[in-house]
Amino acid sequence: MAVPTISIVRAESVENGYARFVVRLSAPTSDEVRIDYRGIEGTARSAPLNAQDFTVSRGVPSLYGLDTLVIPAGQTEAEILVRVRHDYEDEADESFWLELYNPKGAAFAGNPAVLRSLGVAKDNDGTGSNLALFVSSPTVVEGHGGNRKAIFEVHISEAQATDMNFSYRTVDGSARAGSDYLAKQGTVKIGAGETTATVAIDLVEDTVAEINEFFSLLLTPNSAIRNGFSGSSGVASVLDDDTSKSQPVISVERADQTEGGTMQFRVVLSRATDEEVRIDYRTLVGSAADAPANNRDFTPETGTLVIAAGSRVGFVSVRVRQDYLDEVDESVWLELSSTTNARFAGNHKIERVLGVVQDNNGTGSNLSAFVSSPTVYEGDNGDRKAVFEIHLSQAYDKNLTFAFRTADITAKNGSDYVGKKGNVTILAGQTVAAVTVDLVEDERLEGDETFSLLVTAPGGGVVKNVITAGRATIANDDDIHEVINGNAANNYLSGGSGNDRIYGYGGNDTLLGGTGKDRMDGGSGKDKVDGGTGNDKLFGGAGNDTLIGGAGHDKMGGGPGRDTFVFRAIGDSTAKSEGRDKISDFTRGQDKMDLKLIDAKIGSAGNNAFVFIGKEAFDKKAGELRYEHKNGDTLVTADVNGDRKADFAIVLEGILNLKETDFIL
Repeated sequence: MAVPTISIVRAESVENGYARFVVRLSAPTSDEVRIDYRGIEGTARSAPLNAQDFTVSRGVPSLYGLDTLVIPAGQTEAEILVRVRHDYEDEADESFWLELYNPKGAAFAGNPAVLRSLGVAKDNDGTGSNLALFVSSPTVVEGHGGNRKAIFEVHISEAQATDMNFSYRTVDGSARAGSDYLAKQGTVKIGAGETTATVAIDLVEDTVAEINEFFSLLLTPNSAIRNGFSGSSGVASVLDDDTSKSQPVISVERADQTEGGTMQFRVVLSRATDEEVRIDYRTLVGSAADAPANNRDFTPETGTLVIAAGSRVGFVSVRVRQDYLDEVDESVWLELSSTTNARFAGNHKIERVLGVVQDNNGTGSNLSAFVSSPTVYEGDNGDRKAVFEIHLSQAYDKNLTFAFRTADITAKNGSDYVGKKGNVTILAGQTVAAVTVDLVEDERLEGDETFSLLVTAPGGGVVKNVITAGRATIANDDDIHEVINGNAANNYLSGGSGNDRIYGYGGNDTLLGGTGKDRMDGGSGKDKVDGGTGNDKLFGGAGNDTLIGGAGHDKMGGGPGRDTFVFRAIGDSTAKSEGRDKISDFTRGQDKMDLKLIDAKIGSAGNNAFVFIGKEAFDKKAGELRYEHKNGDTLVTADVNGDRKADFAIVLEGILNLKETDFIL
């Protein structure tokens, strides 16, 4: 039986009043509905306790700002009251956000992890307009099906008598236009008498295990907007859900907190699970200090976060100390490590995320910049990258260009990563950008290696404090289970489970990789090399060899001689790149691709053979086999169900003009 859906709309109040958020259910239930919630700082501040702009809690202000709304059985709505405090400053209207999460007995429409609504604190001091602009920051799971969108809400604090138009554009972060989302620019209109509009950005879905990514939407405020660029951008977080099919994928987002409050790091699962999820965590020192105890900027935390079965959201709370120093904004980092019943996106070993401590003493700018320190497995597909995030502590009203360059530590430019230097610009209103560095795969047994990204701030003293270096850790994943050597005889060599190295040397050998990421070399002779499951590397060596990649993303080279590359099922080399095999040295008129064991027509009786159609397009006929030249290589594809889409694919390095005689059909 379907549960009712939850909705909430924005709320507002003048200073010294209450913003009333009404949470509604689409239908009453026979049991109570419980919904956790919290407040999030926008341009309004939640700390310190004696100078808050707003308070999200019931009764006595909560140290942690987390609470639970209960809608009784049979009821369809309830209120959350947010106290908007009075001050004596003539200022622009300010924003905060109310976030709902972990509903029980009801659900969010579309099944997002959280549901956010804007709160507006309206200024009542001084004269003139206080009109402000605010943009939301959506979180969306990448998903599948071709219709996922990141929906940005664009708000003004007060309705106007005439239409208001704002130009906007998307800006890359770690997510790239074209491959992760579709770039967009234009104008968004908030009609007369209205306060809200939306901008929808299409996502590009894939099935590749990758890091959680982000991109920004930047609006240009017009002259009527009194808060300038401080609320003019939103950041879309695109959560990976392809790293693991059996377990949810973990994401964690940057946290910002004014001195004297509690910083909440939000941890989200890509989906709920029937088992509790456990994640170890610890805080790391940035420019903010965690000692000595009587004079520290934040309280160090170490522990295990538990997200209950059926829930998707948890929080790590870090207490930020109030001081009375006029200083720049400071940084603290949260590190997540060992996990139970969930995985980090992109198969990362650990996950680190920034926390920004916003100074609230004195006057003038406190703008700071911080560089992240990623940890990533080296990998073996040649597609791994280290992504450095460059953060501003708050939005700035002009473009800021930072110079960067990589530098060796224990990792070496050229052999472990591809060195890089250049400039990255954080645009007006934007708070985060990214620099991506390609890694170089190898199969050496070695320890973890590191290199730096060194960042130089723009001149003029606009950025008051720059943490000038991030350190990337390349975690080794080339553990070898067993090394098996043959000899001059005809050997039968089997690796079984694990990542094996198998060498046939002389003789007509049979090499079986089994499970794991195996590397096999037949050596001289007429060899049979079978990778089994896993992402394997197969080399035939000299002689007329038979190579069978099996399931996984395999790389094969026949070497000298007449070699045959055997594919036994469409799953041996998939249309998707992560499961597609590559042949490095296919020689026309000499080597063969053997596809005779694959049934070319799904649903038809018998074992049907493929029909080679050269470079012609698929024509809605099951069993067609074709090739094309793409990105300097030759791509072989097959359609087994007649939908004109590739169900099977092989990449041959180089440009080859294939004929039917190059296949065994």
